[in-house]
Amino acid sequence: TVSALKKKIARLKDEKRQDENGVKTAQDKHAASVAESAKQRALAETFAAQETEQTAALEEALRVEKFSSPEEAVALLQEIGDLARAKAEFENFFTRYETVKSRLSNLSEKDFEGFSETELSVALETALKLDKERLDIFGALSVEEERLMRLKDLREKYLELEKQQKQVAKERELWEQLRALTAQNRFMEFIASEYLQDICVDASNRLLKITSGRYFLRYDTEFMVGDNFDGGNLRPVRTLSGGETFLVSLSLALSLSNAIFTRSLRPAEFFFLDEGFGTLDGKLVDTVMDVLGKLSQNFAVGLISHVEELKTRIENKILVTAATETHGSTIKTETYA
Repeated sequence: TVSALKKKIARLKDEKRQDENGVKTAQDKHAASVAESAKQRALAETFAAQETEQTAALEEALRVEKFSSPEEAVALLQEIGDLARAKAEFENFFTRYETVKSRLSNLSEKDFEGFSETELSVALETALKLDKERLDIFGALSVEEERLMRLKDLREKYLELEKQQKQVAKERELWEQLRALTAQNRFMEFIASEYLQDICVDASNRLLKITSGRYFLRYDTEFMVGDNFDGGNLRPVRTLSGGETFLVSLSLALSLSNAIFTRSLRPAEFFFLDEGFGTLDGKLVDTVMDVLGKLSQNFAVGLISHVEELKTRIENKILVTAATETHGSTIKTETYA
């Protein structure tokens, strides 16, 4: 190789210098030693011939490898650096070269019809432009993907907030409904109306029994009484006579008391009935007293009345005498076994 030749030339030059020095030294020290001088001269001539030969070989190698000078070859070696790597790259290049060469050999002139150097240049420029656009698109795509991820995060947060907002709106609507129901005692009226419906049903059954199936009650914002003797037509309670109104009131009072004691889980112990008997005829008085008599089997019933007819029908009485100018009110009890 060029390097080996160079080294060999350098070595020969060094040997020549050494030999020349040796000759000079021999001449100085052994002027009389002609034979030794001749020997050294012969060696020098031999080395010179070898140098000439090696120089010629180096020049031929440089010519073959198309180097203008040894320095150019040395510079190339320094540029190549790692010979093993450079050799691998050269081999790879030539392999690809042979592949391309083989593909070209399989092409015909028809395959190149319509092509020119100008079109090739334009195609190369277009390819470079497209490659740049591809890189720009990939860069923009990366930016958009990052933006999309941010939008997805924002969308998830929005959906969560929307879900919370719907829940809050639902709760707010419920509160508004409750507020509307409870405004101006509407809630209490609603609860009362529900209880009144139950009480009305029970009172209606009681009224039917007391009136021998004639009157019954209905409730719709106010109490209405139905008359089975009039085809079941309804009319307000205020249109009833005094005695009929008393019977309705008695039925409602008994049902209300029963409902209160039922919900309090405590038994009824006492029931007071104040006045009202004066508006009843004799037959109704008997009916009411029969009803109260049945009730007294379960709890005590107290009547407050000024009707004289009741005195003989009540076994245990508390008689109250009004106060006068000389004394206050007096109380006396009467019991009949």
